Amino acid sequence: MDMFLSVDIGGTSIKLGMVDDEGYIRRRASFSTRTLNSQFTANQILYFIKNLDILGVGLAVPGPVSPEGELLMLPNVDSAMLEVISRIQNELEAFPVALVNDANAAALGELWRGAGEGAQDLIFITLGTGVGAGVVQAGKLVVGAHGAGGEVGHLTMEYGKDAPLCGCGKRGCLERYASATGLVSLYKQEAEELHEEIIALDNESDSKSVFEAAEKGSRAAQNAITRAMQYLGRALAQLSAAMDPEVYVIGGGMSAGFEDFIPYLEKAYTENALKAATNTPIKQAVLGNDAGMIGAAYFVKTALGK
Repeated sequence: MDMFLSVDIGGTSIKLGMVDDEGYIRRRASFSTRTLNSQFTANQILYFIKNLDILGVGLAVPGPVSPEGELLMLPNVDSAMLEVISRIQNELEAFPVALVNDANAAALGELWRGAGEGAQDLIFITLGTGVGAGVVQAGKLVVGAHGAGGEVGHLTMEYGKDAPLCGCGKRGCLERYASATGLVSLYKQEAEELHEEIIALDNESDSKSVFEAAEKGSRAAQNAITRAMQYLGRALAQLSAAMDPEVYVIGGGMSAGFEDFIPYLEKAYTENALKAATNTPIKQAVLGNDAGMIGAAYFVKTALGK
């Protein structure tokens, strides 16, 4: 049985998975990146694969990757992570190492062994602090000529100087409305307009509390969820006009509220999509934190022609 090593690098942890050629994780480990030490990190990975026979390494990274497999940047991640990635590549140079964006890896994971299993054309949307995405057509990732393919979170939904400023430097991006952070911001706006007391929030991306408030009858929370899903539904409709996927898969931390927001999302999507695409299913991701590891393994597996 062929085995592949997956290294899924996140902002707070590195997850390791030994994945077989059927897409099942046979062995796993993880450790914190809060105090990064590149030599220690590389040693941990080498110890993990000691005495194991692997064909290649899939390295999922939280930044755009060029079509040539080069990491372009690491936004919102400790700069020391660059040294960690470089050392991992150097220490594992005996194996084929393939870099893939983490959202793209999760898309491939859901395609191979998740909610999109059996599909060839899929768009994966991850709703967290921001909005990430992975686009797969004919079983292959769409990365674009400059590595910017699939940056769905930066579709412009509103124009003008009053539209909220996004971290990318533009205004009115989808992630300023449909992410967990965007939902909380919309909730605060609604509460102010309705003169409703704002609930206690753990942080600026505490979407869970907004969903709980909506269940308890908060009009502000209900309106915010409706608005966020209107933006997301319009964005998916635009994507269908351009790419017409077989299925949309929604993941990320905010997807825990899938049952609460899916009616609003489906309504907004069908109202804005072309008639031929109105029945495209929108599913909840099922692999959770394993999606990136499974997808990274699939990425290197296919790159090797296995």
